[in-house]
Amino acid sequence: MFSARSPSLSSAFSVLEHPVYDKANNKVEKESFPGLQEELQRTDGEEVPSFLQSIVSRIEKDRGIETNFAHEAIQLLVSAAIKEMEDCPVKKLDLDRLKKWGATLNRGKEVSFEVGLQMFC
Repeated sequence: MFSARSPSLSSAFSVLEHPVYDKANNKVEKESFPGLQEELQRTDGEEVPSFLQSIVSRIEKDRGIETNFAHEAIQLLVSAAIKEMEDCPVKKLDLDRLKKWGATLNRGKEVSFEVGLQMFC
């Protein structure tokens, strides 16, 4: 059994940490999230899909500001990543999925659009 201080757990996390959080891991787009592109086409890309609206509200509350036009695209990707994190069963977690989520958060950091850890709790 693993404990929080287990060397095996620590080294397993370290192995994952680099490819997931590496700054070069920043390639992500709308098509990376199943169903997002289709939902955007339904609204002609003019509004946030309904399944992401509550997450957008939480992000704006967490950040303390309404998202400006320049950050709308990254907010959409971050919202889609958070939604996927919330809905993803543990069995479906794999390195590619973790890297996609890391890439999304890295892209957000690049354009000064960061969300707090409380978004993931």
